[in-house]
Amino acid sequence: MDQHSKNPPRMIDRYALHEELGSGSFGWVYRATHSVMGREVALKVLKASAHQDRFLQEAAVLSRLDHPNIVRVHDSGVTSDGRAFLALELLSGETLSQRMRNTGAQPIGEAVWILDGILSALSAAHAQGVIHRDLKHPNVFLAQQGPLVTVKLLDFGIAKVQDSRLTAQGMVLGTPGYTAPEVIRGEVGPRADVWSAGILLYELLTGRRAYPGTAKEALKAIVDGSPRDIREIAQQLPDTLCEVVMTAIAHDPQRRFASANAFRTALGACTSAQSIRKTTVLVAATGALGADMDLAASGVRLAPSADTVVDSIAPSTAPVDAALSLASTRPSHRPNVPPKPTSIPPSRVSARPSGPAPASMPPAPPRASAPPRASAPPARKRSLPAPAFIAIVALLALILAALGAFAAKVALSDFNAGAPSDATHTFAKSDA
Repeated sequence: MDQHSKNPPRMIDRYALHEELGSGSFGWVYRATHSVMGREVALKVLKASAHQDRFLQEAAVLSRLDHPNIVRVHDSGVTSDGRAFLALELLSGETLSQRMRNTGAQPIGEAVWILDGILSALSAAHAQGVIHRDLKHPNVFLAQQGPLVTVKLLDFGIAKVQDSRLTAQGMVLGTPGYTAPEVIRGEVGPRADVWSAGILLYELLTGRRAYPGTAKEALKAIVDGSPRDIREIAQQLPDTLCEVVMTAIAHDPQRRFASANAFRTALGACTSAQSIRKTTVLVAATGALGADMDLAASGVRLAPSADTVVDSIAPSTAPVDAALSLASTRPSHRPNVPPKPTSIPPSRVSARPSGPAPASMPPAPPRASAPPRASAPPARKRSLPAPAFIAIVALLALILAALGAFAAKVALSDFNAGAPSDATHTFAKSDA
């Protein structure tokens, strides 16, 4: 056992420690106070020096990102015994995964509000050349700040900084189920974060994992294609919102929104956001404290390197129509999608999915069901079984043959009886 675990120090560098907020294979997080400035912080301390470069990169990345939806870093350094530390703003509230466990699928307005904060943070990061690469429920924190709740994006420890080479050759880091297809192939770009944000929205609205199963099963499913169409799971959602979600998680990066800002614009155009006023629990934000997964260890065939950076990182400033045009240029997931987005009342909630919830999303208390749709889709026409169809065709053929024989017999009897010459001429022509 690490000596630090047996006898936790009372001071780390200039910080007095008060209590441990969390621990994991990477290190510990303490509630601490700066001995000179008196500021309370969440002090993140690394256990060993193996990941020190990436740990300190997180400090460097966060120092460049001054944004209300990104956790702030106040200080960083290395202790006298060689342990790296990071002093982050002290937050109290809940992670998105904790909220999903407690409430299940989110109402449309609240889900859109959460995504708006995430996409705002991603737009700021991409503008600075930073790609998060590990966007998932535990890395999104809903901070209770007085009467308001603020979305905070955590953990930039494996963020991709343009032109950096901190990722080892042959290693593709990320979380199965939230890693974009091109990242698994070794290509990293802003549209990978757009895809991950779209997966979060998909799960917020449905209460289900987009890619369930083991790590290997999830990665294989991502490589193979897009998840099940969201309309099949949550039929009460408006078509325009569904189209935005499916565009964001398109398997081909070129068919997605070009940037987080374009995704945010399209999302705001199709429905209204409703802010969350209170979190379901109040816990301290610690961020990830376990080791990141090397996706190559899952058994899925990967590209030889993860150093390729694709796409432009400049955020899009295109108008709403241009942001939505991407959906109209690719095959529609559903016919007759309305050409213009409509406003959806924030009070509308998404229905809970049937069946047991996945293990990572325990069942939540029952929620109000959404009102029924104005008109149900037309029932699918049922076709006759093949044997019945063949029997009917055969019967019709026999009837037609009998009628033909009867007509021929009548005509022949008229002919033999000396029918008029024009009738005889007509029969002769038809016989020819």
